[in-house]
Amino acid sequence: MEAIPKWDEIAVVIMVAALAAYSVTWIVKAAARQKEDSSPWWLRAVSVLSGAGAGMAVGGWPWGLVAGFGAGSLTTALVGVIKRRLKAKAEKLES
Repeated sequence: MEAIPKWDEIAVVIMVAALAAYSVTWIVKAAARQKEDSSPWWLRAVSVLSGAGAGMAVGGWPWGLVAGFGAGSLTTALVGVIKRRLKAKAEKLES
């Protein structure tokens, strides 16, 4: 097993993995023409797995995989929270 990378290397892996997870998820979502308000489970899985793959590609095994998996998961969670808050504010403005 390799030594733990420096913080700046971990930060780069996390940022690249989060961007990859977000981008791939939107491409898959557009290709699937998803029209529902809530995302299906497989779309969330695509986000997490693409983040893990990008993390492993940039950071290597095992640290890049773990950081990418975390970045993909965090991206999925943050997008869900932001979406819910924006929807609540839009409903509040309409009433």
